[in-house]
Amino acid sequence: MSINYQSLLMTIFSVLSALGTLSIIISFLLFNSIKSKKSYEPIFYYAIATFLTSIGSTVGIPRDGSIACWFEGIVTNIFTLSSIAWILVINYAMYSILCNKQFIISYRIHLLCWTLPIIVTLLPLINTRYGTVDNNWCFIVEKSNSPNWAIAFWIWISFYAWTWSIIIIDIVIYIIGYRMIYTQLSELNRSHFIPIITKLQYYPLIIIICWVIPTFTDALSHIGYITMIGNVVACTQGLLSTLVFWYTLNIRSYWVSYITRGESQISVKRMSLLKSILGDEMSRLESNYNRVTIRRNIVSVSIQVKPYNDD
Repeated sequence: MSINYQSLLMTIFSVLSALGTLSIIISFLLFNSIKSKKSYEPIFYYAIATFLTSIGSTVGIPRDGSIACWFEGIVTNIFTLSSIAWILVINYAMYSILCNKQFIISYRIHLLCWTLPIIVTLLPLINTRYGTVDNNWCFIVEKSNSPNWAIAFWIWISFYAWTWSIIIIDIVIYIIGYRMIYTQLSELNRSHFIPIITKLQYYPLIIIICWVIPTFTDALSHIGYITMIGNVVACTQGLLSTLVFWYTLNIRSYWVSYITRGESQISVKRMSLLKSILGDEMSRLESNYNRVTIRRNIVSVSIQVKPYNDD
């Protein structure tokens, strides 16, 4: 039985992406200093959507018509679109900060980012289905009665039109944002805002990196190894996002502090447990240890202050 290396690579990078985005989610839940910053809140929801996308693509390239294929096709389409929508919210948060406006993620934003992807993912089922052809991932394929225009139409309407519209809007927001920074802000305010934008600007770039090649191979034609590369690179979205998150927010320092604090708390609990078990014996041991330590210090001091006579 031959190994499908494309499917294997997709599974490996999807698992790494899932684990990576899970670390983002856990970091937000653990560290209040990150969770309390409203400008970073969209990253949390972006990580959830990307995590679910990665779960969907862990099946690699399943058999056409199988439950795994339907699962991959629907789940990855819904939550990839959702993650791209949250990228737009990240940029909106950045723009609100520059305009000195309060940023709040309302229920309308949640409704847009979670509900719209579901609707546009299910619409192609009118006259197409989710399946796989030409050793590609599970996406929109023809039914026996599908019209000639259906595939090209639904590929764009259900995914790529939204993806590239949001990417273009993101680019426009960045151009406006940087223009505001360098033309309308003082040097002092500029030094405050640039680090914030720097921490948020890489996420739209990840979307461009991951979806340029699949756009050509899905919307135009499948091109051998280029299709394989596009499918595998798309599965790295969560992994790349994790690297950006850990690097820009210095998450390693948060985890080191958390683990160190946890170890010290464990040591205190162990000591308390020993005291409760040994009782008076533990107290006598501590008392004897303290007396020995005091005597040792007295002797050490006596030796140090004793005058030295060269005669």
